[in-house]
Amino acid sequence: MDNATGFFAVLRKGSAELSAGMKMLRGLRWMLRCMIVGPLMAGLAHAQASGFDQGLLWEVRREGTPPSYLFGTMHLADSRLLVLPPAAEVAFRQSRIFVLELYPDRAVAQRFAQASQLDGESGLDGLLPEPVFGRLVEVMSPRGATPERLKRLKPWAALLLATTAPGGSGESLDITLYARARMLNKRVEELDSVEEQIAVFDSIPMDTQVTLLSAALDRHDALAAEMEENIQTYLAGDLGGLVRLARRNGGASAPGQRHQAVLEKAIIHDRSVVMAYRLQAYLRRGGAFVAVGALHLYGPKGMLALLAEDGWVVRPVALQGP
Repeated sequence: MDNATGFFAVLRKGSAELSAGMKMLRGLRWMLRCMIVGPLMAGLAHAQASGFDQGLLWEVRREGTPPSYLFGTMHLADSRLLVLPPAAEVAFRQSRIFVLELYPDRAVAQRFAQASQLDGESGLDGLLPEPVFGRLVEVMSPRGATPERLKRLKPWAALLLATTAPGGSGESLDITLYARARMLNKRVEELDSVEEQIAVFDSIPMDTQVTLLSAALDRHDALAAEMEENIQTYLAGDLGGLVRLARRNGGASAPGQRHQAVLEKAIIHDRSVVMAYRLQAYLRRGGAFVAVGALHLYGPKGMLALLAEDGWVVRPVALQGP
């Protein structure tokens, strides 16, 4: 779910700073490495055979229905990622409906930040082994998070912060497109809701949350280098490589990888099923431009494969010539 500056402000100053909390959600998306890109020339048969493992822009249509387009995004405020490729820009401008995962507004940010707090007297320092909480304080203190604030976080919220790309500020492409769609008077729809996202995180087993937080803290110093590696893999269009990079978050141990698979199922695969189902209401009207984190598009469990199974014609759109 990059650039959690707004949420760090919440940790420093309290609920009065929640207007910037949407950046916490971008931290969530960065943690999951929801990224996809690449020039495409292959046809649908190749895409299905390879498990939808390449591509940024996809046309989705049925006979008699105007085409819609799915665009995989990388939720990171990096200048290389903030401009739509020409083919995607045309599809966006011609669309009547803009669809994204979640509205990036103040109310969503407030609710998500509120839900990240533990209830009752127990604190995060009591849920984590002492060395793990100490490492969390060490990692987050330079970014303005006090031990008192960190103690109030749920483990999944601490995990989100620990896996946020360090440094940087500004808006990701998703937020930019949302603002543009509003300015162009397009109809704007979301496929998920903040309450559903909160419920997903709260349903993750506590041992999974704690194990992955410990692994993330062990690997925190590598995040800056990995951010650039992810961007370069994104620009190369290697979705399989992006999946492998994302799965490093669980660490090298077998238990860590098992817990990473639990997280991936809950946040990627299960949500992809729901979003693919809801999206079809807009696809039946045609003329939609859909921006979602790209791991929701990837592979046999992704939204593209699910739409193809439901009878939609799904084909990649080349972003640049040979």
